[in-house]
Amino acid sequence: MSSFCTIYQALEYTADEDEIPHWSSDQNAWLGYGYYFWDSSIDRAHWWGKSRYKNNYMICKTEYDKNFHLFDMFDTNHSKEYTDTRIVLAKEFASRKKVSNTIYAQDVINALKSTSEFMNNFFAIRMLAMECAPVIHKIQFASNSPAYSDEDLPVQLCVWDKRFFKADVIVVFPDDSELVF
Repeated sequence: MSSFCTIYQALEYTADEDEIPHWSSDQNAWLGYGYYFWDSSIDRAHWWGKSRYKNNYMICKTEYDKNFHLFDMFDTNHSKEYTDTRIVLAKEFASRKKVSNTIYAQDVINALKSTSEFMNNFFAIRMLAMECAPVIHKIQFASNSPAYSDEDLPVQLCVWDKRFFKADVIVVFPDDSELVF
């Protein structure tokens, strides 16, 4: 079975090759600075383009190898490392009596990225993005339970090293585009 996966990025419509893929340096970039992609879902990329860029968007795609330098929150070892780092940060925040003791994902990721070992081993993070995108289609588990899953999970990747990409980044929407970057 192939370990290659397709990822999609919606960005404001432009033909400027310096912007493709788009690097997010927004202070609110929830997984830190990087290239944000939807994992395996062009539908999520279209939703983002329509809602964020008011239909003035394009979509590019590339591929990655899920076994290559990926810090994957679906991997129990990686999620444990994330949790252990969050616990250490919580103790540090409490000892400094910060105004807000809220620890955000980017705080933990930035702490992980502060070590050369982490940066040498990982070029991207993959995480489920609950409540950031609409449910496409609920998979009900039982009639007497509110538990469900979604047929198209909102999984995002934040890539900080282009060596993670295993194919050219190409524009796939609009369909008449043949731009390759």
